[in-house]
Amino acid sequence: MSVRTVAALVGIASLASLAALAMILAHWMRASYLAPGATLIRDENTRLGVLARLFPNALITEIPGKRIDSSGRLESIEFPDALKDEKVYDVDAPPIGGAEECASGLLMNDKVGHHRLLRFKLFSLGRGPEYIAAMQYKFSDGSPPFGCQSMARLSIISQGKRVDDFIPDMTHHNGWQSITFADLSGRGTEDLIVESDWGGGGGWSSQLFIFDLASNKLHQLLKLRSRDVGFGQQSLSRVDVARTAAKKGQEFCFTKTTYEAAGETLRPPKDTHPCYPPGTSDP
Repeated sequence: MSVRTVAALVGIASLASLAALAMILAHWMRASYLAPGATLIRDENTRLGVLARLFPNALITEIPGKRIDSSGRLESIEFPDALKDEKVYDVDAPPIGGAEECASGLLMNDKVGHHRLLRFKLFSLGRGPEYIAAMQYKFSDGSPPFGCQSMARLSIISQGKRVDDFIPDMTHHNGWQSITFADLSGRGTEDLIVESDWGGGGGWSSQLFIFDLASNKLHQLLKLRSRDVGFGQQSLSRVDVARTAAKKGQEFCFTKTTYEAAGETLRPPKDTHPCYPPGTSDP
C-alpha cells in the first residue's frame, strides 16, 4: 500500500470522526439550548436550590428510580407527557394557596395532603439568576375532589424569589403535553409555549398558552385549544413558528389538522392555516 493511499485513508477516517463529532455537538446543542437565552438546566444542585426557593421550609427528597408517564391517546389525538423522563421528588410541606388547598383535599375537610409527587423542568432565561420552572404535581396523601386531583404550575424565579406564577385549568388535569421556547416576534427574545390538558363531561383538550417573558412576568399573549377530542370534534393545532415570526408578533399562526368535524370523520384529515391576534383566549 502506498504512502499516498495510507494518507488518503487516514484523511477519510479523520473526516468521519469530525462528522461524528459534529453530529454529537448538534444533538447536544438541540437538547440544551432551546432558543437564544433559554437553557435547560440539568445541574442537580441548581435544580434542588430552585425547588427550595419555591417551597420554603419543605423537606425535598428524590424518589430513586421513580418516573411518571401520563401520556396517552384519545381517538386520533396523541397526548404526550413532556415530563415523562424527569425525576420525581417528594416535596413535604403544608398546602399554600387556593389551588394547593383544593389539590391537597383541604377544601373537602377530609384527609389533607402534605406530600407532593413533583416533576419539573428548569430553564435559565439567560439574564442572570433568573429561572422558569415548569412543574406538575399531585398530593399523594390527600383526598381532593375530581376537579383538582393534579396541578400544573409555571413559576418565574428572580434573585432567589418567586416573582410570578401561573396555574392552568386543573379540571381532570394529567400533565404538560409540551414545553418549548421560540422567537415568535422576530425580535431576538424567546416566548414560552406550553400545553396543559384538562377535560370532563365527555370532552378532553389541551390548552396551548404563549407567554412573553421579556419583563420577568408571565404575560399571556394567547390561549388556544391545541388538542381537542369530544362532542363530534377531533383536531390538533401546531404553532407555525416561521409564519408567526414573519408577522412580527402581530398574529400567531398555526397549522390545524382536523380529523373529525360535526361527527363526521374526515379522510384524509383536513389541514387549515389560521392566524389569531394577540389576546385571543379560546376556552
